[in-house]
Amino acid sequence: MANKKDFATGVVSSLSGTTLTFQTGYGQTMPTPPFYLTLSPPGQLTTLGNSEKVLVTSKTSAEVFECTRAQGDTTSKTVVSGWIAVNSIYTDDLLTSSMTMGEVLTGTPNGVLTAFTTASAFTLIEVFKNGVRLRGGAGNDYTTSGQTITFTTAPATGAVLLANYILGSQLMITGSNSLITKEAAVGTVNGSNTSFSVSKGSYIAGSLQLYINGLRQGIANVTETSPTTGTFALDTAPLTGDNVEVGYQYVLSVSGNADTVDSYHASATATANQILPLDANARMDASVITNPYMFSAYCSTGKAANTTSVAVDFQTELFDPNSNFASSRYTAPVSGYYQVNAQVWWGPAGTGPTENCVIRLYKNSSGTGMPESMWMNGSGDAYRLLKPQIHSLIQLTAGDYIEVIIQTTGTRDIVAGAANTFFNGFLVSKA
Repeated sequence: MANKKDFATGVVSSLSGTTLTFQTGYGQTMPTPPFYLTLSPPGQLTTLGNSEKVLVTSKTSAEVFECTRAQGDTTSKTVVSGWIAVNSIYTDDLLTSSMTMGEVLTGTPNGVLTAFTTASAFTLIEVFKNGVRLRGGAGNDYTTSGQTITFTTAPATGAVLLANYILGSQLMITGSNSLITKEAAVGTVNGSNTSFSVSKGSYIAGSLQLYINGLRQGIANVTETSPTTGTFALDTAPLTGDNVEVGYQYVLSVSGNADTVDSYHASATATANQILPLDANARMDASVITNPYMFSAYCSTGKAANTTSVAVDFQTELFDPNSNFASSRYTAPVSGYYQVNAQVWWGPAGTGPTENCVIRLYKNSSGTGMPESMWMNGSGDAYRLLKPQIHSLIQLTAGDYIEVIIQTTGTRDIVAGAANTFFNGFLVSKA
């Protein structure tokens, strides 16, 4: 990955070899190298055939940059004055393999070679020599340019050079904008002072990591005196000239973490773009799941006379916060699509010829176009073991009601208080 910047666009003055020059004023709109640009002819749709992708590796003056040509699937084009340059997002910017750990730098340490490279462009890097983390930047152990790490002193033959680096933004990888790395500790380094602090003013207890001259210090060597005020103490005072660096997390509120989904936060009153509120254990509150647009009831008694259609009287309600269940009917409180389930048991069994049982779902006293289920069975005790069922998605307008209608060719009682003699459902989506 490479760096990004909003509205990083410009007009090309020239592209000679690997030297890209912008017309006056456009160089300042560009991000810090390394970054990618798409170069396209003016007034034309950007395509693979007419455009070139370049990797800008360094800046030599206000409008002049060095770049690597023909990146990705593109080929070198004849770029002339007036072409448009855009800092775009590419496949390389996806989160896949965004962090590289323990990569061996390209180049053979021999006591002479100072320049080594990484396999990919990076935005943040840590370099280790024989297990010791080095200090980057001018006047320190190494400097960086593009994918090249240049050591101040050539590593000796046999030295092990490793690098950890991030290919893209830290926020995209960690889901957090609160992780600090490679920060100079605040405090006087004079051989006697042992009290230091972090620049953010506070840190999360247990997250502090301390490095002195690139060496990670053990837990026993550092005391987190007051994380809330950002202070800590060392067991031994660093010597004058020592490099004291810290890494830490300074806030718990992060982007896209435990209580968020795509940046939408859980809250006590969920809206269309928010996940439902969570309790102290990050679990969904049952009272939110149990809402007025769910219903469930079962019958306590009833009978279906021979060849007569009867609405099942659901007299015992298991759940009805909206008080819209009137005997055999459920009235929709809001318009939308409802998942409706109906199931009826029969008994006692009785004897006689083969009988039929039909269960239908009625809407506003009309069964036209509504689902039905038929049970056909012979005589004997098997009657009470079978149960006609309906499971259907139904569109209802606020005020519409639905009820279960049953009919048999013989007389059968509805099983009194049977746990599976249900009429239930819930709102799937509002209209």
